[in-house]
Amino acid sequence: MQQVGNWLKSSKKFFDTIIVPIDDTGTSFERFASKMSGQVLIKLKKDIASNIFDDIDLSHMIDEILNFSQEFHDIGVEETTLPLVVLLEPVIFSKWLKLERNYAFSKIDDIMMDDQAWTTSIG
Repeated sequence: MQQVGNWLKSSKKFFDTIIVPIDDTGTSFERFASKMSGQVLIKLKKDIASNIFDDIDLSHMIDEILNFSQEFHDIGVEETTLPLVVLLEPVIFSKWLKLERNYAFSKIDDIMMDDQAWTTSIG
């Protein structure tokens, strides 16, 4: 995903300055980004299925997918199906919610168990 993100960022200027002036449709970069996104989606679907039971790897993949989807948005790719859709598949989405819930409760426990949590603070 990182490599595809780099390709998209570095090729945006090329498309804007060289290709768009001779492209009657003005959609060449969007088509390129769409094809790249399609390849990423194929790879993600395969990889995420193999990491569904490993919470650490799945959490890392979720973070990477969210960052990558943000990069698509930041460079102005609006018409492309973002890799984020992989996370919306019911099995993945429910696992993601479970991970977030477990993390939130863990953080609450850490805060409540802190020695300073039940002392008064003046100041």
